[in-house]
Amino acid sequence: MKKYSPIYHTLFCLAAFKVAFMTMQGTLQSYVKFADPLNEIFFTAMTLMIGFMYLYAAGTDIYEVVKGKKK
Repeated sequence: MKKYSPIYHTLFCLAAFKVAFMTMQGTLQSYVKFADPLNEIFFTAMTLMIGFMYLYAAGTDIYEVVKGKKK
């Protein structure tokens, strides 16, 4: 698992960004009914935050693999 963690983090990052952009475009509203526009804004902000956290995790994992600290 540790060997492939940068790949998993990158895939989860892309999935979170895809959900956030689908929410911003309005295509996700055909699947999820939001009660209020504020809920939709909060959901988008949280998925973007999750995406950036996975992007940071992937970057640090790749850095550790390149430096030889992680196997």
